Amino acid sequence: MAKTANAAIAENASPRGSLLSDTMADSLSKISRKSILNGIVLLDAIILALIFIKIFSPLVAYIGGLFMIGYLTYLAISRPVVCFFTIIGIKLTFDALWDVQLDSTLLQFSLLELFIVPVLVLLVTSVTAKYRRGKWEIGYLLFYLALRAFATLMNNVPTDYTILVRQSGILIGFVLGLRFVTNEDDFGTIIRALFISSIVPVAATAFQFFFGDADIPIFHYTIESVRGARQAGLYFDAATNGMTSIIALVSCLYVLQSTEPNNRSRIMLIIFAGLALLAIISGATRSIMIIGAVIIVLFVMKNIRRLTLAIPVLAGLIYIIQPYLESVLLKSTQEIRSEIFLSDLLTSPQYRSLFTGRMSIWQTIWSDFNAGSMWQQFFGSGLISDAHSSYFFLLLQIGWFGLAVYILFHILLLRSVYRASLSLQYKLFGLAILSAVLLMGASASVVNYTSFQWIIYFMIGSLLNIGLASSSSVPAADVRY
Repeated sequence: MAKTANAAIAENASPRGSLLSDTMADSLSKISRKSILNGIVLLDAIILALIFIKIFSPLVAYIGGLFMIGYLTYLAISRPVVCFFTIIGIKLTFDALWDVQLDSTLLQFSLLELFIVPVLVLLVTSVTAKYRRGKWEIGYLLFYLALRAFATLMNNVPTDYTILVRQSGILIGFVLGLRFVTNEDDFGTIIRALFISSIVPVAATAFQFFFGDADIPIFHYTIESVRGARQAGLYFDAATNGMTSIIALVSCLYVLQSTEPNNRSRIMLIIFAGLALLAIISGATRSIMIIGAVIIVLFVMKNIRRLTLAIPVLAGLIYIIQPYLESVLLKSTQEIRSEIFLSDLLTSPQYRSLFTGRMSIWQTIWSDFNAGSMWQQFFGSGLISDAHSSYFFLLLQIGWFGLAVYILFHILLLRSVYRASLSLQYKLFGLAILSAVLLMGASASVVNYTSFQWIIYFMIGSLLNIGLASSSSVPAADVRY
C-alpha cells in the first residue's frame, strides 16, 4: 500500500528527496499539488475498501489501517509537508473506521486512537520551526490545557488520555496550520484535500437516505419518537456526520467559488453540495442545520447570477427533505410552546425532556457542579461527562474560570481574524467557522470532536499565517518540505 501511494506522489521528490530545493516557506508547485491530491484519492479508495472489509474481517481491516498509519508516520519523518496534506485529505474518510478495534492484550488501541502517532511526529517536526505569529495563541492554549491537568490532579481524578488527546485537538490543529500553510495556494490545496476526504462520507449518507440501511451494517442511525431515524452515515452519531457534512459543504462551495469549472464539473459540484446539505438535514441536528442554511444563503446571495444550474437541484432537494424539515419543525414547535421559566430551567424536572433530552443531562451536570466546593466551582472538579454541550462539559471539568478562558480565547481569535491582512472572503470564512464552533458547542461537546477541532483550528492558524505573510515580505514560518 505504502509503495503504491508513494508512486502516486513520486513527482513531489526532487533529486535530493525534498519537495522543493529550498527550505523556506515557498509555494508548492502546481505539479506537486496535483500529485499530492492524486495520492490522497488513492489512499481514500484504500480506506473505502477497508470500510467494507471490516464487515467480514475486523482483523484484516485493523492490519490495513496499521499499515496506513505506519506509512503516514514514515511520511511525517521524511516528508512532513506531504504528510500534513495527506492527513487532512484522508482523515474524514479514515474516521469511518472508528469501530475497528481488537480485543487483544497487545493491541487494545483503536485505529482512531493510533492515528495520533503520525500527527504527534508532525508536531515534533514543528518544534524547530520559527513562528512569526501565533505565539500568544499557542501559549494561551497550553494554559487552557494546563487548567485541565490542574483540575484533574487537584481532585485526584484518574487521567483519561483519550479525552486529553481529543481536547488537545484545538492546539494540534492550530499549530499545524501555522506550521505548514503559508499562502493562499497552500490553503486552497488543503480545502481541496478536505473536499476529497468528505466525498465517501457524504456519498454513503446519501446512499443510506435513498436505499435504507436495514441490511448494510456499515451504516448507523439514531431513532427518536418525533424526528424518526436520524442518519449518521458511516459514523457513530448524527452530530459527527453533520459536522463532516458541514465541512463537505463548505469545501465544495469553496472549490465552486474559487475556480472556473466547465459546465459538467459545475453540475457535479452543485449536486455534491446538495447531497452534503441532504446529509446535514437527514441528521436533524438543529444547530448544524442552522449553520448549513446560513452557508447556503450567503453563498447564493454572493453568486445568484452564476447559480441558474442550481435551481432544479435545490427544488428537488427541498421536495425530498420535506419530511425531515417537518419533523424538526414539529420538535422545535413543541418546545417553544412549552411554558418555560428560565430561572427553573436547570432545576425543574418538567423541563428534562427539552432539546431531545439534553436538558436532563444538563440538569444533572448543573446539580453535580453546585454540589462541589467553591474551589471546584471556580477551577473545576476534573470530572468528564457526556454533556452534549461544550459549555456544560467545561463547566464541570475546569469550572467557571476554565470556561471563561475557553470563551475568551475564541473572542480574541475572532478579533485576530478580523484584524488580519486578509481579503474579505477569507475574513468572512474565518469568522464564520469560529462562530459555528461557538454555536454548535451549545448542543454538542465540540471540545471532544478530534477531527472537527483539527480541521477548524488548522484553518484558523492557516488564515492568520497567510495574513502575516500578506503584510510582510518575510515568510510567516520556516517550513521544511
